[in-house]
Amino acid sequence: LIALTGQEAVLQSKELALQFSDDGYEFQAYDGEKWQPLEDDETLRQRTLPDDLVLEYRAEGEKMTLGSDDDDKKAPPRIYFLSSGEVSPFELTLHRRGGSEAYTLTGDVRGKTELKGPDDAH
Repeated sequence: LIALTGQEAVLQSKELALQFSDDGYEFQAYDGEKWQPLEDDETLRQRTLPDDLVLEYRAEGEKMTLGSDDDDKKAPPRIYFLSSGEVSPFELTLHRRGGSEAYTLTGDVRGKTELKGPDDAH
């Protein structure tokens, strides 16, 4: 979905984003004034994460833990997909609450992603 969103941003000449919330994520488009959910796209629809899944998001040196009990009221984190083909670099780490195994997905400015799991050498 991340690769598809990057391609759609270029093909449609739109600024798109993947916005995270405490319980999931949704894809959005910038309408010139604000970010709006992509409601007419079945593939890039809003999704809810399982209750026991914790998502840690890191970008530009800042880390946010979503699905935690923190009362952090910062703006929701987004991965930006620009019509130029650039993507805001990011690192997403997913793990089960209380679990020790984690999966980390990283993305660079060109939109290249890499997934590392618990069995991968660090």
